[in-house]
Amino acid sequence: MEFELSRFIDDPTIEQFDSCRKADLLLIADHFKIEVLRSDTKLVIKTKVTAGLLEQKVLSEDAVPRVSSVKVESPNATLQARQFELEFKRLALKEKEVDAQVRLKEKELDAQVEMTSLPC
Repeated sequence: MEFELSRFIDDPTIEQFDSCRKADLLLIADHFKIEVLRSDTKLVIKTKVTAGLLEQKVLSEDAVPRVSSVKVESPNATLQARQFELEFKRLALKEKEVDAQVRLKEKELDAQVEMTSLPC
């Protein structure tokens, strides 16, 4: 069902709000004078609009937990996650290198043992 701003204004429900597209959220933000940037992601806009609607008592606090996972990651958190992922990959590579070195040393030692155990 297509979003209708007038219907939402008359009887705002969390179900309507939760199914909004980015364009719908921008309409709601504009009507309720909630500051958002068009360049923001849908999740950022949804978070700001949710906060604004709660502040203006358009939506009840009881309804908010039912909003489908509104999660905003700061660019810092995303960067940190990528750094952790990169560090994990580095450590995994280092582990493989150490394992390869250990296998090489074992082969060298086995070869030395064979050389010393050969009859002259």
